[in-house]
Amino acid sequence: SPRLRTNSLFSFFHLPPTMLRLTVLLALVSFFIDLSSTARLRNGGCSSGGSCGMTPPVAAVLKDKVTGIEFPCEATFPGTPKMTLLGAGPRRKNLGIAKVNVYSVGLYVEPKEAAKALSSFKGESEESLMNDDRFYDTLLGKEVPKLVLLKFARTVGAHKVADALSAVKGVEPEVVSEFCSLLEKGMGASIKKAETIAMGWTEDQRLDVLIRGQPAGTVVDAKLPKAFFELYLGKTPVSMEAKHAFVKRVASLFSKEKAE
Repeated sequence: SPRLRTNSLFSFFHLPPTMLRLTVLLALVSFFIDLSSTARLRNGGCSSGGSCGMTPPVAAVLKDKVTGIEFPCEATFPGTPKMTLLGAGPRRKNLGIAKVNVYSVGLYVEPKEAAKALSSFKGESEESLMNDDRFYDTLLGKEVPKLVLLKFARTVGAHKVADALSAVKGVEPEVVSEFCSLLEKGMGASIKKAETIAMGWTEDQRLDVLIRGQPAGTVVDAKLPKAFFELYLGKTPVSMEAKHAFVKRVASLFSKEKAE
């Protein structure tokens, strides 16, 4: 009624100054919340920074579907240029009746050099690349600066990890021993769940080792870098699942090249 509205208005203007300011502030907050809700409804329920069209935003991370472990699609490691993730997959250990996730491995490359070296494979489907030995042979070449990042899904003893990662072929025993010792020293007693190991071949005859994100050392040898990456990209890899997963983002190399 008019009398009720008049009384309410009269009471409002006779509030103490502190209460008056608080009442006005709450009214403004309520107004902007309503305004924001209306805008989200008009945009299909997305926030102003989201993508509400038919094309989803480019993912900042890629998830290994087997382990659930995520890898950044772009990354810079100590001593490397900016690298692009090609894909990530699991390394699993067969324990008879079950397979246990040991780690997920992501393969990173320097995008410009990789695009140049792999240009003859532009436009090939993922399935085609998976079954093309020429693709993996090219990826293995020293012309493609690369790095593998291992993210562990469980705690593993340092000796077991070092033995597995140094199981390379065609490398002098003393070089293998140096590599194995470097790994064990860098890890300590074990590598724990969620911790990382990375090996990079970004310069000729150098295999750089990063443990828990920090440089652990470098082994200089003409044969070791390629022999190590053959563990993941060779004809009999430690994980065929991971090898096949490394084709996932090859097409992104050429889209980056076009954009530049």
